[in-house]
Amino acid sequence: MRREVRFALLGLVIVGLLGFLWWQDGRRDAAEARQATLAEGTRAMKALNQADATFPDQVRERLAAVGVLALTQPAQAGDTLEREVVPMFDRYLVTIDVAVAAAERVLAQRPDRDVARSVELIRARAATTRTMRDGLAALRGRIAAGATGEDIARELQAIAMTALRQGLAPPSP
Repeated sequence: MRREVRFALLGLVIVGLLGFLWWQDGRRDAAEARQATLAEGTRAMKALNQADATFPDQVRERLAAVGVLALTQPAQAGDTLEREVVPMFDRYLVTIDVAVAAAERVLAQRPDRDVARSVELIRARAATTRTMRDGLAALRGRIAAGATGEDIARELQAIAMTALRQGLAPPSP
């Protein structure tokens, strides 16, 4: 064989080998990206599970304290709502939002009806939590406008009942 033909064949083999290596590298990157998405989803759901384990008790404890303050020191009840309770809801909602976003990325890679149903339940819980959070923030405004302790207690009860009707019932101790 002529020298030029050998070089041409060698060049084709090298180009083919480089193409194969490039293709393998792309497959490896895609597999690593899928694995990273799964790991992120797992971490986000673990964080949500941890928050779910403590949030209901924290809500119950803080709202009971606000209820007591409402009867004796309404202005301080409003301050507690603003400084402690509403931010607690905000942190929990961020945890939910991160978990839902991570789960959606996992579902985009691996569709699963059971996981999709679980995500929908989490979304519904988030909506209820947002309703409750918004109700508490609005109550803070009414306290600042001069709501009485009885008005505050009545509104806290209404917010809790709404949460119960919508399915956000903290477990009983």
